[in-house]
Amino acid sequence: MQPWGTEAKAILESTAMTAEDDYLPLELTIRFSRHCRRRMQLYGIDEGDVRALIGRYAQVKDPGPGNREIVDKTLAQKYRYPLKIVYSVQANVITVVTAYPLRKGLD
Repeated sequence: MQPWGTEAKAILESTAMTAEDDYLPLELTIRFSRHCRRRMQLYGIDEGDVRALIGRYAQVKDPGPGNREIVDKTLAQKYRYPLKIVYSVQANVITVVTAYPLRKGLD
């Protein structure tokens, strides 16, 4: 068994997006943290849905460095609640910190 750092790095690298993804600018890469993967598995959130939402919002807003949050109601039927996605943008890498159904505070 590998140490968790090496394993986590391998997981992150294996899920990186490349130029063939239509909805992101060519130079951006999406990676998922271990915490995010666990939350997505716990709540049954599809990785493709998260990638599509980030891609849609990345086209609308300038993906400069910093932390971002998305609260999206378009998938509320599928997940029973709006999805909240928290991600960080650094250089050409988007790291998804967490994704979960938002149960409170949204009217």
